[in-house]
Amino acid sequence: RVSGTSIPPGVTVRVEFAMVSNLKHSSCTSDASCEGSSGSFVLRIANRDDTTQDLDTRPLLPLIPAPLNSSSITPTYPVAGATGTLTVAFRTVNPLPADGRISLTLPEGFALAELLQALPVEGMTGLLVASPVSPREVLIERLRGAVVGSGELVSFTLSSVRNRVSSGDSGTYQVRTRLADNTLIDVDLDISGHPLLPGELQHASALPASLTAGARSPLRVSLVVANPLPADGGINILLPEGFQIPLFTVLLDGYRSGGTPIQYASTPLAPSAAALSGLDGALSVEIISPREVTIRRVGANKTVLPCASSRPEVELNRDVISPGFVLEDSAGAEGFYAGCTVELLFDTVENKHVSGGSNVYRLRTLMADGTIIDEATLDAHEVTHGALLRTDVEPASLESAAVAATLVTMLATNGIPSDGRIRVTFPSGFDIGHVNVGAAASDTFRAEGGVLLAASNPIFTVANCASTSAVPLDLARITLSFALNMDLLLPAELGAMILIANLEASNSTSSSSLALGGPDAALFSSAEFSKATGTVSLHAAASIAAGTVVGVWFELLNPPEGAGVAPTIALQTPPCGFSCTASPVIANPMSGLVLSATAAPALSVLSIASLNAVLGELTTTTVTLRTNVALQTGGSVTLSGLLGSASASSSNLAVSGPAASSFNSRGQFNAAAGVLTLSVWEHILADTELVFSFVLRNPPTHNPAQNASIELSSSDLERIRIGPINMTSTALLLARDGLAMSVASVATNSLAAGAYSTLTIRLRPTAVLSRGDVVTITGLQGSQTPDGAIAISGADAAVFERTAIWFRASGTLQLTVTSGLGLLDDRVSEVSVVLQNRASLFAGATATVSTSSGVPVTPMDGTALAVTAEPLFAELSISYSSVESFRPNVVTVSLQANANLPASAKITIAQLPMDITETADCATNTIQGAACSFPFTYAGMTFNACAGATVALRMAGASSALSQGLPWCATSPSFSASIADVNGNVDSLWGYCECAPVSRTISGAEASVFGGVGMYDQVRSTLVLTVAPGQNLAALEAAVIQFVIRNPAAMDQSGLPDYMWARVKAKAVDPYASTVCATAVLAAVSSTSFQSRIAASLGAAIESQEVLVISTTALGGDGGLVDVEYCMVDAATVGLSNSYGYLPQVSASYLSFSIPLTRVQSADLIIRPQCADPLAASSDIAFDVISSNARIGSMPTWAVATIAFGSVDRGVLTSITLSIQPNWELEAPTTVSACCFLGYSSPFNSEVVAVLNEGGIIFGNVGEFQASTGRVTITIVAGQVLPCSRVSNVTFTLRNPDAVLSNVPVNLTAFGGPLRDFSAPTGGPVHVVSATASIDSGFWVTKRITDTSRAFNGLNLVTVLLRPALELFA
Repeated sequence: RVSGTSIPPGVTVRVEFAMVSNLKHSSCTSDASCEGSSGSFVLRIANRDDTTQDLDTRPLLPLIPAPLNSSSITPTYPVAGATGTLTVAFRTVNPLPADGRISLTLPEGFALAELLQALPVEGMTGLLVASPVSPREVLIERLRGAVVGSGELVSFTLSSVRNRVSSGDSGTYQVRTRLADNTLIDVDLDISGHPLLPGELQHASALPASLTAGARSPLRVSLVVANPLPADGGINILLPEGFQIPLFTVLLDGYRSGGTPIQYASTPLAPSAAALSGLDGALSVEIISPREVTIRRVGANKTVLPCASSRPEVELNRDVISPGFVLEDSAGAEGFYAGCTVELLFDTVENKHVSGGSNVYRLRTLMADGTIIDEATLDAHEVTHGALLRTDVEPASLESAAVAATLVTMLATNGIPSDGRIRVTFPSGFDIGHVNVGAAASDTFRAEGGVLLAASNPIFTVANCASTSAVPLDLARITLSFALNMDLLLPAELGAMILIANLEASNSTSSSSLALGGPDAALFSSAEFSKATGTVSLHAAASIAAGTVVGVWFELLNPPEGAGVAPTIALQTPPCGFSCTASPVIANPMSGLVLSATAAPALSVLSIASLNAVLGELTTTTVTLRTNVALQTGGSVTLSGLLGSASASSSNLAVSGPAASSFNSRGQFNAAAGVLTLSVWEHILADTELVFSFVLRNPPTHNPAQNASIELSSSDLERIRIGPINMTSTALLLARDGLAMSVASVATNSLAAGAYSTLTIRLRPTAVLSRGDVVTITGLQGSQTPDGAIAISGADAAVFERTAIWFRASGTLQLTVTSGLGLLDDRVSEVSVVLQNRASLFAGATATVSTSSGVPVTPMDGTALAVTAEPLFAELSISYSSVESFRPNVVTVSLQANANLPASAKITIAQLPMDITETADCATNTIQGAACSFPFTYAGMTFNACAGATVALRMAGASSALSQGLPWCATSPSFSASIADVNGNVDSLWGYCECAPVSRTISGAEASVFGGVGMYDQVRSTLVLTVAPGQNLAALEAAVIQFVIRNPAAMDQSGLPDYMWARVKAKAVDPYASTVCATAVLAAVSSTSFQSRIAASLGAAIESQEVLVISTTALGGDGGLVDVEYCMVDAATVGLSNSYGYLPQVSASYLSFSIPLTRVQSADLIIRPQCADPLAASSDIAFDVISSNARIGSMPTWAVATIAFGSVDRGVLTSITLSIQPNWELEAPTTVSACCFLGYSSPFNSEVVAVLNEGGIIFGNVGEFQASTGRVTITIVAGQVLPCSRVSNVTFTLRNPDAVLSNVPVNLTAFGGPLRDFSAPTGGPVHVVSATASIDSGFWVTKRITDTSRAFNGLNLVTVLLRPALELFA
């Protein structure tokens, strides 16, 4: 003390020492165990000289642990039940000694697994040793580390921590730091946990028995648990969108014929589930929502435990398995997931009612309180569309061309949505329109017929069976065919089975997955065989209509003995199906015996033969056999006696032939023993003839033919063995002959000079020529083809390298074998190459063949490269679908060249009829090179581009050169539409436009040879076809192609029209089958014209107007002479005749080869006016006779226009039929208008009316009615025309006015199409509406009621058919 006063005894003194630091650890070793004191302090009062006056020792209170800061726990795999690693982090308050410890306590449900390992991450050095203290607490000891100071952030990892086995919040963790003696330093007893995700269910699947839309069927669920499923747990299933869990109400009784109607009684049917495997106890079902169900375990004792492969942590290192993974081999899956698989069957789910893909299923396992354990989402399956049952389409009238109501009846298994559709496709030729309803009073009449008659018991009307084998212990295929006299409808009879009984004699063991085949196997979801009851159960998966004969088969082992049994067949339906009985409702004996064991195993056909006897060469050996036992997978066929072969032993000898795939196309050959063993890979039915071949090398020295034997084993269990039995052997491995060619020939397919001809080579060696062997053909002199590689083609091109080597001078061709099988000796191989013939006549070359393997030089049959003809078309013809002006015309060209036309070869068809189809890509100059003068005006239209088809159609009937459809333009600003002398003004005022050829679609049998297109030059009327890549038009191969043009105007035989003069003058194209042109030298000055002088020089029969002067050229000198170019038209003199029709010419070319322009030998195409009299087609009928037809004129009009009405009753529907025929074919989009139906109304209060009758399709079967104007308009649709050659009838329906009408006329107008508008009043009766509808006993034209079944308790479709005399409407 300093400067203080003395304190007497007895005074309480309080002294405070600031900044005293406590011990760096607590006094506790656990949360509940602390020592009584943290130590003692000594209080001593002393004099200044340090002499003690008073002394006292006092204990301190115990120190508690300090709270850790920033504590956190982070798992690497927060999934329920997973074993993983935790990352533990905290900030110290007190130092952690170098030998200190850390204890970690896990939440409830967590556990420590084996192989604990702790690793420092941050803030600590040295090693960590982890030891379990209890199932949930681990002690971590530090070794060789340094002190961790106060306030340091520390983190470490701890492996092998198993999470709680249910999802949700993990709960809290506790961390404690300790001294080496376990004294606590710092603690955090409430570290926040983390959410646990559900475990991943493995090998999970959910599949209904039926995948048909709307079907109700059991749902089979299979899963492998990742975490234990407790005995009181459950399984939750969420169905995909659109699926639902139906709640049944079952009808217990109904109406029966001949008695008092019985009230329907109903009872609810609770859904149920059944365990198939992996679960003990019972299952209860709780419906959570229409799509969700929880299935709980009841009375169970067994917890379903995961297996090693399904643990959640497997997901961390998963290479193959993934959620929903299904092993390819089911047996492998059973072993892989043995003991942890759960399978159950939920009795009914209802598929969505539309076909197509679905989204997902969700499966969960649950604790008793609903906590999720494991979970999986599964991609759902595709749903196929349901079936319409009892469909029927019944027209009220079966008379051809009648317009009548049609009754469509169906049973829609999935219903029809309120906004859905029904699509009915009628046969070709029917007109389809809208349903019309009308008005009539009502009355009641008794229906004819009767329903709900139960007159016969349900039976199998067909019940037959047969077996493929009667050999003891053989696997016999048992074939069934059966039919019922009643419908088996799903889902009403969901769970129905066909039971085949009396099969207990079979030696087969029970199977829950019996293989089922046959044409109708898809009608059943599965089949199973019970050995105890001798029954095969077929589980129905689809409806079976009454009378349908069902064919299926399954396979069972025959007994060791017995004469066979006659099975019985029964139908088993589920309780409260259509019959409400649990026993089979139908049971019948079957015709036929099965499971017979009366025949001995035998081979009925047995032969082996080698194809050649060539020393040291490969030979093909063929085996043929037939046995009366089935050869199952794992069985074997062993051939012995194949001694002497030079082939080495092989475990992979290639096997070929029809039956090779049954043995996996390979066998094991032991050369020393002479044994070939074939293992059966595919099941082979009894009495199947097996033919297969293999190749061995004959002995190199003379060797006699061998004798073989055969031995069979029916399966890997060797239930049945046959043999060894000697075979009929022919030349087996016989070695005596030399190598040769048994077949060697050459032939070419074209004899035309310079043609590219296909050389076909046919070879068959006496022994197989192996890979690398070179075949050399010599003597092929005369070809123009230069040296080099030539492509090989043909059926057996793969036997050789893709190209052959050609030497022109020696005429040598070399082919190298490349196929692994070689050039075979058991058939003729055929390949081809293309060589060019010489340009002159040639008798042909003879060839020889040899091989590098030793085939000597051998003469080949046939001659090659012969030239006996000039290039030409052996056949050339053309035909047309129409001769009428402006109509689409299908041109069919048939040709046959005497030479090959390979890829890129061109065929040019010239001098075709003019085509007035619009051409878009035209230049701004004429074909003579003159520039076009735009814009110009013609026919009331202004053109900024070449005029063409538009002018032709607007000026229909005119014969001007400017209105025929070919593109043209004005070439002078002085051009005027009033030009009179077209002939004289060509080149000066207008000209035909130069247009690029356009792609033109071609069709016909050989259209693909040309790629389906050609290039068409419209102005020059030329089509060029190019042979497409990879194609070849072979010599003398007929080719038929078709393309469409639009015909030009009619040809006037009374004189050459202007447009013909113009085309000759413009030299655009020769428009005739034959036009004679020449030149003459005449005096420049004369009193007569050039035409007159030329005509006079040609004879008196030539008129001057038949001479067309093309051009004049003054000759040099003083003679005043002119060279006059002229053409003859309409000449009648012999040798100078012109034809007024079109007759094309055809040529072909390829590289240096060509076929010259050849005129088609067919009748000329003479274009005639549309809709001429049939007699006008005769060539001897003059054109003025055609023109005399009243229907033919230059202006479009109606040749026929009449109207007829169906009813005169007020307020009812009436049919209105227009009979129309224009004098000119009308095209889309011409609109025909009938007016005016004032006071009428639409049947549907809509502007749309149905247009029926045979002409309705022309207008798309639809029209428009405007009530305000009374106008009905119908428009020709694309691809249709209103013909001028016949009358077309169209019918639509309107509702008559309520008021009286009298003598109302109807006018008919056509407008809006390519032709000018025209109108005419209709003929026939005018419309009169006066009568009132009446009802009498004859009102119902049809009143009938029918049903479909006479079987007791069978489902019955009742159909009521009514047809009133007048329409009924709301």
